[in-house]
Amino acid sequence: MREVWQQLYLQKAPPHVVCSEFMATAGWRSVETQDTLAHVVASAELAPRYRQRVLKPLIGALQEDQSTELSERLLELYMEGLSGQVEDPRDEWSVRTFVLHDRTALRIRAGETVGGGTETGCVLWDAAKALSAWMLPRAAAFDGLHVVELGAGPGLAGLCLALASSARVTLTDCVPATLDNLTHNAAMLPEDARTRVRVSSLDWLEVMAQPGMARELMADVVVAADVVYEPSLVPPLLATIRELLCRRTARAIVAAEERGAAWGVFLKALHDERLSITDHSEDARACLHAQDCVFWCAPESIDRIHLLEVRLPS
Repeated sequence: MREVWQQLYLQKAPPHVVCSEFMATAGWRSVETQDTLAHVVASAELAPRYRQRVLKPLIGALQEDQSTELSERLLELYMEGLSGQVEDPRDEWSVRTFVLHDRTALRIRAGETVGGGTETGCVLWDAAKALSAWMLPRAAAFDGLHVVELGAGPGLAGLCLALASSARVTLTDCVPATLDNLTHNAAMLPEDARTRVRVSSLDWLEVMAQPGMARELMADVVVAADVVYEPSLVPPLLATIRELLCRRTARAIVAAEERGAAWGVFLKALHDERLSITDHSEDARACLHAQDCVFWCAPESIDRIHLLEVRLPS
């Protein structure tokens, strides 16, 4: 069983969070524990710049006690990072690892910054973690269903569901570089899950302009995280959700972190179109606060998280 600090490091939690958890571990100053840290750091596919931001304060804290023996391997890793710290193409991407409750590992490659051809689609947003945390204990309810993820970005929610259930998952986005990254992330799944995932281009503006074009996807469940960020995109988003919910029992699950005016515009549009809404926001926040939650979220973000289940009027 991995220590909490290991799980936090592998999913690239903020350095101060990882450091605090590591220093709370019994015997953290021992060479054995330092060697464990060195092994985790060396094997993780995280940006070198991030690694240095974790190691620097930890080595500083270890050196404060002159009786502490430093791990040679840990010091070597830190010095290697210093020598190549100025420019490293690996700083553009990190592969984050989330260890699910059955100990299977979900690996997600995500970008370090907005832009670079993927725009916001390379970033792993907290709403995607909230949606994944909420769905994970309910995964059995998705067995055998066709789940379509809108604006999937790195694909955390859809890929988490593919790994935790027997759902068939279609990951959609419209930016070519984002679609390439989705294909890369789907390929990292175990074979059983990988064969149930496909990646497809879907542009909401085109769906709104050409009604019927997305109906072939025939979703049982539509999931979407952090797609409510721009008021002007609310109409095409809702048009796409409406089109995908062509089955009577179909539903959409939308998670978002409230920022600016977009969330209010989205809520008003849902009510104006008389869609059925069930608010699971409190449950989603409780999942993120749970001690056994496998997805780290910034505490200040959790209270801004909303999660709604939407159905067409009967």
